[in-house]
Amino acid sequence: MADNSAMRARLLTGAAGLIGCAHEPGTKRFMNASTRPDGDARPKLTHRETMWIVAGVLLPVFMGSMDQTVVASALPSIGQSLGGTQYLSWVVAANLLTMTAMTPLYGKISDIIGRR
Repeated sequence: MADNSAMRARLLTGAAGLIGCAHEPGTKRFMNASTRPDGDARPKLTHRETMWIVAGVLLPVFMGSMDQTVVASALPSIGQSLGGTQYLSWVVAANLLTMTAMTPLYGKISDIIGRR
């Protein structure tokens, strides 16, 4: 029983040491909190990388708001061309279904193309 708990302690210590590891550039070594000079296990992001992440988060939000703005301003003319305002709910439902159907397709395209 003592051997089992000692092995478990070694496994847990080893797993805790690997959490947050970063590859040291130019070598085959991995750095963790105990091997980095500043003791931080997280890789540092440059300002440029941070700005790219923020832009990547804000761009879809902006595109979604622009889509909703265009649809909302076009609803009266779409309703008139369909022959009445009773069809506006169908236009909104069609727009939501289209966006819902496109989300997995965008994900699949992203998986196919990926980061290059």
